[in-house]
Amino acid sequence: MTGTHPDFIMDARFIDEEKEVDRSQWPREPSRYEPSDKFVQRYKELGGIIEEDDITGAFRYGGLYKARHDCVCFVNNLGGVIIYVVVSFNALELESIEVDRRDYHMVTLWAHVHDRDVAWSTGRWTGQHLDTIESMEPEESWNKHQQ
Repeated sequence: MTGTHPDFIMDARFIDEEKEVDRSQWPREPSRYEPSDKFVQRYKELGGIIEEDDITGAFRYGGLYKARHDCVCFVNNLGGVIIYVVVSFNALELESIEVDRRDYHMVTLWAHVHDRDVAWSTGRWTGQHLDTIESMEPEESWNKHQQ
C-alpha cells in the first residue's frame, strides 16, 4: 500500500507500511483462519473488551498491511482503539490442489489505545477497558517513528 498511512499504522513497529500486500491471497472471511493458541490466549486476556464482531469487522472492513515474520495484519479503528489481527499462511500447503482452512492462521491479536480521548467519547470504552488494553501493550511494539 502506498501513500499516507494513519499514525496507528506508522507507529506500529510490527507493520511494514512500505511493503505491498497481495490482497487476493488473504481471504476476508475469519472462518477461513484457524486461531493459534496465542490468539486464543490474547482474546481471553482481553476479557470481552474486544468482541468477536470486532475481529470479524477487522477482517471484512479493515486495512491489510505487511507484518513481520511473513505475516499480514488486518487493522481496524474502533473509535480511538485500534485492533490488529495478525495472520499467516502455510505456504508449503500450496502444492496441494485443495486448500484447507487450516492453511490460514490467526497468529495473534493486539488492541492499542491510539487516542484515549476519542475512545472515551465513543461511549463504548470504560476507563477500566482502556487501562486493561494499555497494560497489555508491550512498549517495544509502538512508536517506531518517534525515536
